[in-house]
Amino acid sequence: MGEWENRRVGDELLRDHSDEDRGASTLSVAGEPLSVLAAEIHGCQRCPRLTEYRGASREKYPDYWSRPVAGFGDPDATVVLLGLAPGLHGANRHGRVFTGDDSGRWLWGALHELGVCSLPNSLGTDDGMTLSGVWVSNAIRCAPPQNRPTPVEITVCREFLQRELALLPKVRVVVALGRIAHETYLRHSELRLA
Repeated sequence: MGEWENRRVGDELLRDHSDEDRGASTLSVAGEPLSVLAAEIHGCQRCPRLTEYRGASREKYPDYWSRPVAGFGDPDATVVLLGLAPGLHGANRHGRVFTGDDSGRWLWGALHELGVCSLPNSLGTDDGMTLSGVWVSNAIRCAPPQNRPTPVEITVCREFLQRELALLPKVRVVVALGRIAHETYLRHSELRLA
């Protein structure tokens, strides 16, 4: 990654790539595999508040992943399930979306009953879970304090969603789980908010 510059957006200080780096990364997906995007997501430090919160999580829970969380599933997915953000004691702990918490237990159980998920629940990333035709992701890639991301954090993370969806060309349906996920997808699609 290149040098960071700090700038204000609204009342928040935002870390972003320099203009030189931005040209190389923003929506540059031609031939970019999902694994490259995942590595970039895992190393993101663009939002100071979320970076600080992850650091505090790492100190309090040294065994936790405590980094941004990339999407998970079948690269040939036709359906994307889009949640809000990693749960502090779920994906933030394990490093995979909807893993190790109640929302994951509900989601994986439902997908397992539909026959598109190999396991009825996931308590860690080493369980061998696979998905068929489904990709699961979040609008926000870091666990936010009180599960409430700021508008700027939502906007900053939208680039990752745009790139992720561009790398999933067979997607025909996006199911947004909650208001923020719904609004994030509509803004990505440049559709009017309902």
